[in-house]
Amino acid sequence: DVHPVTSKTVPQVLAELKRAFGQIWIDLDQVDAGSTRRLVDSLIDMEPNELGADFRNGLAAITEGHPLFVLELMKDLQERGELVRDAAGRWRQSREIDWQQTPARVEGVIEKRIGRLDPELREILGIASVQGEVFTAEAVAKVHGVDERVLVRRLSWELERQHRLVQELGAERMGLRRLSQFRFRHILIQRYLYRQRGSSERAYLHEALGNALEELVGDQNGRVSVQLARHFTEAGLTDRAMLHLQRAGERALKLSAYQEAAGHLRRALSGADSLTAEGKPPDRLWVAHIERMLGEASYALGDIDGSRELLERSARRLGRPIPAQVGLAILGEVARQARYRLLPRRSGGEASPRRAELREAAGIYKALTEIYIVSTENARTLYATLGNLNLAEGAGLSPELASAYADMSAVCPLLNLHSLAEKYRSMAAQAAQALGMEPVTAYVRMATSVFTVGQGRWEESADSLDRAIAAFRQLGDWNRLGLTLVLRTHVHIFKGEFEA
Repeated sequence: DVHPVTSKTVPQVLAELKRAFGQIWIDLDQVDAGSTRRLVDSLIDMEPNELGADFRNGLAAITEGHPLFVLELMKDLQERGELVRDAAGRWRQSREIDWQQTPARVEGVIEKRIGRLDPELREILGIASVQGEVFTAEAVAKVHGVDERVLVRRLSWELERQHRLVQELGAERMGLRRLSQFRFRHILIQRYLYRQRGSSERAYLHEALGNALEELVGDQNGRVSVQLARHFTEAGLTDRAMLHLQRAGERALKLSAYQEAAGHLRRALSGADSLTAEGKPPDRLWVAHIERMLGEASYALGDIDGSRELLERSARRLGRPIPAQVGLAILGEVARQARYRLLPRRSGGEASPRRAELREAAGIYKALTEIYIVSTENARTLYATLGNLNLAEGAGLSPELASAYADMSAVCPLLNLHSLAEKYRSMAAQAAQALGMEPVTAYVRMATSVFTVGQGRWEESADSLDRAIAAFRQLGDWNRLGLTLVLRTHVHIFKGEFEA
């Protein structure tokens, strides 16, 4: 007798075929990018065509090489007139193609696959689609209100192995929590499910998922800050989105990912502008901090003018504008520094939040010092260096104070103040030791070596720079590592170690 093969008997049939004939199928979900492109090429080239690499790459990216999606999308493009035959009967593009539009044919295929699921599995996938192509099972479980282990089991056994709609990526630890990561087998499935939700429901789910992720990752949320920012932005919670964009920008800066950092920080400033327009301006110190970080990222990307504009605006925001004429202002800063040296403070500096503002202003002036150096504006360089130091002195013991002392040890020899440079070098080392922070200690070793190299103290300089190089490598501070390696190279050259 011949019986129709139902969905329940397919796994058994496949198992029998595999047992009888061995490995007889290819898992299309596991092919690599090169195989995907070759598969797409073979399907396109079934008919004569003049379709180039851009079209083929776009089709491969949106379909991920799924044969059914490739063929259905090709048919849809032909029916819409975006692919037409030329006089020789070859297919070619008639206009630019928007790959973000999912054709009705493909949606119909996806709709049938989703329709086979029970209502709860459809709801689970709907929530997961709001998180994105990759989603966290534990976050979905919290939003759906089900046991995490039960949900992971259903994802792994039913949605992955039986229906082949998702794929498990593995688990990672965040603090004490184990988080299970899954992805949709195809981005078009995720997009379809996401569009099935109304805008109000999507906003609610974005907020719920953001809250769930914050709770799950705790103080590790910097690792998912970009995702959290997206959820709270879509939920209309601009203030919470801005905080996560700030963390994303800070994280990217530490990794020397300056383009990425600039993107996050610009979005944070845009959010600040939106809140201001709504009559809810954010804290000025917070905005100044974002402007400073964006200025630093812009400087690293080579946008000197843009960086300068941001940093000087940030200084004005905190009531510390750079004077148009800095001559008399330099004398004022020298007098302030003399008072600090003659009458040193015994306290830890100003109390918060005043202390926080002084530290931020010091950071802004430090960044401006670099701008003025590369612009060969010597008077402004001296003013910003002294201003940085005096602001940091006002804040008391802090990373800003240690680095300001170190910077002064490098600047003083330019004014022929060698004994004063030695004093600042010693003060920088003492401040770094008191703080006990490796990034600060490494910076102090690097910056004070500018003075010792100029003094011809090769062995002392080499030891400090080697320690700083090791620390920056461990910290992943590639920008400062590069500067330190340049100084270390100078020491090798001055010592005649040309093969080092």
